Amino acid sequence: MISKLQYNNYETGEFSEEKERSQEEIISLVHNFPWEKQRDYFVVGLTSPSVTIEDNEGNYLKLALYYHGKFIIYYRTTANKLYTHTATNIEEFKSILLDFTSKKIDSNSFKNENYLSIDSSKHFVTNDFLYRLSSKRNLIYFFFRTGTGFIVIPFLLLLIKAVNNAKTFAPIIFLSIVFLIFVGLPLFFFLNYYIYSKNWNLIISRGNEYFYFGLKSDMKQYAKKDIEKVKVYGSSNGRTPLAGFSLIKIILKNGEELIVPNILIDENTLIKKFKPELIMRVNQLILAKKRTYN
Repeated sequence: MISKLQYNNYETGEFSEEKERSQEEIISLVHNFPWEKQRDYFVVGLTSPSVTIEDNEGNYLKLALYYHGKFIIYYRTTANKLYTHTATNIEEFKSILLDFTSKKIDSNSFKNENYLSIDSSKHFVTNDFLYRLSSKRNLIYFFFRTGTGFIVIPFLLLLIKAVNNAKTFAPIIFLSIVFLIFVGLPLFFFLNYYIYSKNWNLIISRGNEYFYFGLKSDMKQYAKKDIEKVKVYGSSNGRTPLAGFSLIKIILKNGEELIVPNILIDENTLIKKFKPELIMRVNQLILAKKRTYN
């Protein structure tokens, strides 16, 4: 069976020490987990300090912290059925683990949580936290980040007739300026961010003190403790056509700077993976260039 750990600073889908273990090794893993220390500031939920076990059929058993010094056991089946059971101590979990490994677990002894009708798999399956461009991501980014400009297109079409009948060039000049601001600029930023990011990968999670960034064929490991500052460049004016664009600059203590446009990873998703005191927002829009920004 595969077992893995999750701590209170981990995000959904983040686990460590994942490997095959025997039943005896899993029990030892449970006993050695720092339960009491992890109770500080923990929140009860599917993603919380826990030990997760997966059998060879894809069923999951997770022992996690609960209120008042208790534990909660999550049992998830391959059919996406979720059940819970409150345990007073680890010994109670050990008997359920025995039933789980021998495939004799009785779901009737658990509370049925399937009324929520949600896919709970993301809380049990390990996420690789690999961020890279894809056709789906590019399409979503394109329409949501440049969509402001295309709102004015119907308006422009309605004015074409008036332009054709105009006796001066004033309407044409006006419409050209409107098109440039609301369509041209967002499209220019989109293409700039896309071209810069298309061959880059980023692997980063909140709980891991190391992350990887670089070209697909040459990724480099970085330590979060070596970060001096994380600057987020973007417009604070939500009404501008470029409000959806931002660029994150990770500044290392050795002077190296990592440039991450938000087409690769959403800025709010990325900054949550760093300590809050490292974050600095800059009300300035910049293009992605292979040089140092001041």
